[in-house]
Amino acid sequence: MMRKHILFILLYCSIASSTLAQKDYRLQKNQVLITAGYGFPSVLRFVLKLKTNREDFFIKGAGPFIFKAEYMASKRIGVGLNASYNYSVLYWYDTGYDTIQKNYHDFEFGIQGRELSGAIRVNYHFLQKSKFDMYGGIGIGTGIINLHSYSKAHTVNINLDYELPRPYYFDATVGARYFFTKNIGLYSELGLGKSWLLYKKYFVPEAIIQGGLSLRL
Repeated sequence: MMRKHILFILLYCSIASSTLAQKDYRLQKNQVLITAGYGFPSVLRFVLKLKTNREDFFIKGAGPFIFKAEYMASKRIGVGLNASYNYSVLYWYDTGYDTIQKNYHDFEFGIQGRELSGAIRVNYHFLQKSKFDMYGGIGIGTGIINLHSYSKAHTVNINLDYELPRPYYFDATVGARYFFTKNIGLYSELGLGKSWLLYKKYFVPEAIIQGGLSLRL
C-alpha cells in the first residue's frame, strides 16, 4: 500500500512539473505592461559628493524612481509612456540663535532639488522565450527641475524657488524581463535610463542601471 502511494505521488509530481514546463508567457499583441523600478546612480548626487567638502556639506536623497506603461502594438513592437522622479538635498550646518531654547547652536541649511520627467518610448522585443523577454528601446520627452533653498533656523527665513529652463529628456536602454507567473515578473535595464539635456548643451545621464517589478495586464 505504501509503495502505491509513493508511486502515485511521484507520478503526480511528474505530471505537474511537465505542465508547468509547458506554460508559455510570451508577450502577445494588445497586452499592457506596467513596470515600477529604481535607477542607480543619481549622477547629480554622485557629482555633488565628488565636488563638495564632506566635512562642511552633506548630500542625501532618493531616486530616480521610474514608472513605465507599455502597449504591445504587435508581438515585437511596444509603445508607451515613461515617468521618473528624483529628489536630492545638499545641506550644511551653521550657528544661529534659538529663540525657544535661548541659546546658540547649529541649524540646518540647504538646497532641495526635485526632478520630474515624462517621455514617449518605443521598444523592440528581439528575443522572447516562454518566460523570458529581451528588448531595446529609446524615449524622448521633457520635464521639470526645481531648486528650493531652506533654513531650519528660527531667526533666518530662506524660501527661494528656482526652476531651470524646461530641459529635454532622453533614454536608451537594453532590458530583460523574467515572468514568474503569467502576470508578475522582474525587469532590469542597462543604458541611459534617464538623461537630461540642460540649456541645450549640458548632457547629464542617470539611472545607468535600473530594475524592479513588471506586471502584465
